[in-house]
Amino acid sequence: MIKPNTNLQGFLDSMSMDYFGIANSKAIQAQVCVKCGREAKEFKDDLSAREYQISGLCQQCQDQIFDK
Repeated sequence: MIKPNTNLQGFLDSMSMDYFGIANSKAIQAQVCVKCGREAKEFKDDLSAREYQISGLCQQCQDQIFDK
């Protein structure tokens, strides 16, 4: 699990609360997506799983945001 520094985590939590109504760290701890609220346990590759540990976005939301 990637653990950002305290200042960065505070920023991520504040931003996700403003946009999605849930703290980034709480969503990750509960294994749910910060954006859609669905379970976030399965990812298509290691990079996507690592991205979840940073952004809190499930695979489907990552695909919507990052796909070309």
